[in-house]
Amino acid sequence: MFPNGMAYVRWGTGTKTLLFIPGGPGNAAPGAMSMRMLPLFRALVEDGYTAWYVARRRDMPKGHTIADMADDYARLVADELGGKVDLVVGV
Repeated sequence: MFPNGMAYVRWGTGTKTLLFIPGGPGNAAPGAMSMRMLPLFRALVEDGYTAWYVARRRDMPKGHTIADMADDYARLVADELGGKVDLVVGV
């Protein structure tokens, strides 16, 4: 769990960064069902990426908009991922 309340799973240790933003309801830590997505990124991990599967922030206040969620991810990139990512994949 990042300090801002966003649960994550990291796969790989490459120098390039892939940020995967799942869709759908909820913001729990990635479970077995969602982890089935990670093998889709195997080739990228083997090519030098670290894949970050990051769920939405927990305890979002009522009225938290999609724009607010985008700001949450932007702050996460700035604060936790060195200020940039090389690839973003969203569902």
